Amino acid sequence: AAAKVCQSVPKCSLLLRVLSMGLWRVLDEGGTTTSSATSSFVQLTSTPLKRAGEALPRHAYSQSCLAGQNTPPVLEAKLVNPGKKWLLLTAVDEDGRPASNMEAPPIWFVANIPISSASQLHRAHGDVVVPYQGPNIQDDYIHRIFFRVFEQPQKVPPHMLNDWRRVMDWMKQNG
Repeated sequence: AAAKVCQSVPKCSLLLRVLSMGLWRVLDEGGTTTSSATSSFVQLTSTPLKRAGEALPRHAYSQSCLAGQNTPPVLEAKLVNPGKKWLLLTAVDEDGRPASNMEAPPIWFVANIPISSASQLHRAHGDVVVPYQGPNIQDDYIHRIFFRVFEQPQKVPPHMLNDWRRVMDWMKQNG
C-alpha cells in the first residue's frame, strides 16, 4: 500500500524560507514576502515553480517514489547581501519526522556555497554535508519540504562539516 501512495500524485509542496540577519523571511503562497524587519534579505526562487506551496517536480523525488530522479529542483538565491561570501542551503521534510518530539533530519545540506554560485544552488557548489535525497513519501499525507538559505558570516571550518547538527550549532554561535 505504501508504494501505491508514492506512485499516485506528488505529495510534497515546496516551501522556501530564508534566514538573513537572524530573521526569517517567508515566501507565502502568493509569492509575496512577509517579514517583521526592514533590512535586506536573500530571495530564494525555484523554476519552473511559480509560488511556494506547489508540488515538487517529479524528478526531485527519490527513485522509489514517482519514478523520481533524486535531483533537486532548480534553486536560485537573489538579493544576496553584498558583504557576504558564503551561503548554506538546507532542505527538510518537516512532515517526515521520526517522532513528533524529534527534529526532522535534512534531506539535503550544503555549506560554504560561494556567492558566485547563488544562481545555481541546485548544483550544490560547496561542501556537501548531506547529499540530496529526494522525498520518499510512505504515508497518505502531504509533506512540506522546506528549502532554506542562510548567509554565512564566514566559511564553516572543515572539521565541522562531518555532521549537519555541528554545522547548525556553529551557525548559531557565529551567525
